[in-house]
Amino acid sequence: MMIKQYRVIGPSYRIASGTVRLKKEQAEKRAYGLEKKGRSRCLYTVTRLVEFKRSEEFGLDTETARPALGVMLEEVKKERKADEPAESH
Repeated sequence: MMIKQYRVIGPSYRIASGTVRLKKEQAEKRAYGLEKKGRSRCLYTVTRLVEFKRSEEFGLDTETARPALGVMLEEVKKERKADEPAESH
């Protein structure tokens, strides 16, 4: 699994499937469309369309989802283990 950190630069970014790394607060807001992935405290499988707003940061598994780089997302250059929570603003 290759999790990269992204920041939304468009008005919003929607994702309907894949694996995301979120902070607890982010996951709580989107609980309707997420399923906790194993014992990880911050990895979730997207089971239903979820949306992230401009300037929000989250981790995205680039092996299961294709990010819209340069259009809706920009990569945040931070090295982080897959099970560390994402940072948000």
